[in-house]
Formats: sequence, structure tokens, C-alpha cells
Amino acid sequence: MTKIYRVSVIVITFVLTACSNLHPLNKRVDEQNYTSATITRSAKENSIFDEPYRFFGDEVPEYLLKVRASGNYKEIIKHHNVPRIIGDSYNVLVLSGGGERGSYGAGVLNGLYDSGKLPDFSLVTGVSTGALTAPFAFIGGEYIHKLKQAMLALNDHDMLDKRSVLWPLYSNSLVEGTKFYQFIEKTYDDELIEAIAREYKKGKRLQIATTHFDSGRQMIWNIGRIAASDLPNKSTIIHKVLMASASIPGFFPPQYFTVYANGKKLEEMHVDGGLSHQLFFSSYGFDMQEISNVYHVKKRPRVYVIRNGYLKNSFHQVDNDILDLSARSIDNLIFSQTRGDLYKEIYLSRMAQTDTYLSYIEDDFKGKPSKELFFDKSYMRKLYDYGYHKAQTGNLWSASLEYGGPYQLNNNTK
Repeated sequence: MTKIYRVSVIVITFVLTACSNLHPLNKRVDEQNYTSATITRSAKENSIFDEPYRFFGDEVPEYLLKVRASGNYKEIIKHHNVPRIIGDSYNVLVLSGGGERGSYGAGVLNGLYDSGKLPDFSLVTGVSTGALTAPFAFIGGEYIHKLKQAMLALNDHDMLDKRSVLWPLYSNSLVEGTKFYQFIEKTYDDELIEAIAREYKKGKRLQIATTHFDSGRQMIWNIGRIAASDLPNKSTIIHKVLMASASIPGFFPPQYFTVYANGKKLEEMHVDGGLSHQLFFSSYGFDMQEISNVYHVKKRPRVYVIRNGYLKNSFHQVDNDILDLSARSIDNLIFSQTRGDLYKEIYLSRMAQTDTYLSYIEDDFKGKPSKELFFDKSYMRKLYDYGYHKAQTGNLWSASLEYGGPYQLNNNTK
């Protein structure tokens, strides 16, 4: 969320010194035990057929190491609880962060769905505003239209419960976050979570990323696995993951998860997934074409990336003051990070033998958001219509990154 980043970079100094006794450090995971922490009291040994509820994004989960080491895919896919290919090709949807610009992705998905061009996705990943979009895209069907309703419902009055000017003295965030969390509870209700579980049992996978704040590492949550589990608090976990993925520290409060390490009950702090990666997809060294062949799927695997934003920063004369200098610095960091993430994912996709397609907000969109609002409904509606129109007209997938580069993207979806 670009505007929120701008505010947060200024207030984060106060956050670091804010008084809070609700989550003391002696109850938090530490450097010695954080990698072994689990969300259940008794951690199962992950076999090929027992996926973890979550894993760090910079390492290969143990069960996948066993899958890759065995190489016996034909036997593995006979098991009922393994990922499968849905449709006529292995399709992956990657949804980036972008705050209110997530309405662009909602427009794209609705435009594709209404024109009968929306692929069947076997894997959907999301970060920040992309995390809020991903469950609807994962379920598909009429939930695509519900995505439009959810994204365009975002507004400052209903989402932001601002604190008093003395908030740094007693709190860890500028916004209380209660309204936003209530929106998530209402929108991602038990019915939707059950729908996620059904799609998971078909073989589809939904992954949402947060940032494990103390370590700075990306945490990937296997949301379908959680939804299909018998965990008594699975709805709360999913709600907190979605909230955390979209929560810029200093603006929204971090989310704390109860975990267990070495027999102790501890806490983890999680914040916006965009702090570690703006978007993600990783094949973990698997040749996706080889896996497609195992499932007797002839078409090449495809990765569809929706960047909820631009690929270059706009010209802006920067005032010589701390607010404008800090805001511009954060803007540049976000754009640089996004482009780096894109190049990384394109490289990984090619190594995995997949085709890659990219859609983003281009220079022909002339709308400007309000400087006073975090969720500008008029701007979001224009972005939604822009994305919808691009999808309907077939002028959606771009041929390359803005400045070109060594990794050219495919420019057709035939």
C-alpha cells in the first residue's frame, strides 16, 4: 500500500519506542527457536503426503525435498492428498501488493471471467492486497464477482479507525486495525473458508505470504491446507494471515500468532508480506513440464502475474523536507523491489519450463488517487474499469518489462 508506506516510514521511529506490555519480548520466539516453531502443539513429521501448514519462502519444505529426491512422481500422484493439475495446463496465478490498486487486479479477473477467458488455476499466490484477492481467484466461479464487491467496498471510513495524536505513547500503530479485521472476518467467512477447503481437496493450492518480522524472512502459509484441517482455530489463523499480509508496520498493528517451540507456548510477530517480497512463485527446482507430462497434460505450464501497480515511478519534483524525501525514497525502493521480484520469478519460471505472462497498470491509465485518502473509491473504480476493459479487449498481457531486459515475456496466450 504505497500511501501507507509513506506514512509508516515517518512514524516507524515512534513505533519502535511505543509502550506495549501485551506482547513482551520474553514471550516471543528468539533466534535459537524461531525456525522450529509450529502453530500446533505436536508437530507432525512431514512426509510426502503430509504438507506443512506453512514454511519459510527462502527454503524448500522438507516434504518437497522428499518428493524431489524420490523422483517417483507416477506413484506419488496416485495418493489422494497431493497437488494436481486443474484444467488443460498447469496454470499459476501470482498476485502482487499495491494497496488500493488491487482494484486493478479485481477488474482484470472479472473481465477475464465474464469473457470466458479466465484460466483454471492450480496454484494461486498473493501478497498484501494480492492476499485479499487470492482466495476469490482460488475458488473461482461466482466468487470472482464477489471479489469485485469486496475490493470496491474498501474505504477509509469503514476500514480505518484512527487513534488520537498521543498514540505513540501507548500503541504500536497509527490505526487501531479493529475495523479492518472485522471487514476480513465478515468477508472471509466460514462459508468462504469451506469453499477454499473444497478446492484444496481437488488438488489446488493457495499460498499467502507474510513477513516474519523478527527474522525479516518471508513466511508462506498453505491456506488450503489450514482450511481443510481440523484445527479448532483455523478461521482465526486465516483471518490473521490475511490481516498480517496487508498490514504495514507502523500504520496497521502487527499480527501475533501463538506458536510452540521446544514445548513452550510463544508468540510470533507477522506483518505485510510486501516487506520481504512484492510477489512470489517458486517451483522449488521442479521441472513443471516434466510434472505436466506425469499428469498427461500436453500444454506447457503457464504463470500469470498481475502486478497491481506500475513498473516505473512517475516524475515528481521532491521538496527539500523530511516527509517528501522519505516518501520518495520509499516509492523508489518499492519499484526497485518489484522489478527485482519480477525478474527473479521470470527466471525461476523459465528454469521450471513454464511460459510467463505479465499484466500491470500502463501509462495509458491517467487516473490519479487522492492525496488525502488511503482508499479512494473513485480512483479504485476507475482502476477496476481499466483492468476490466483490458481483459475484455484482449490487450492484457505485455510482451516485456517496461525497460526491456534479458527475460522477454510471452505476448500471447494461445
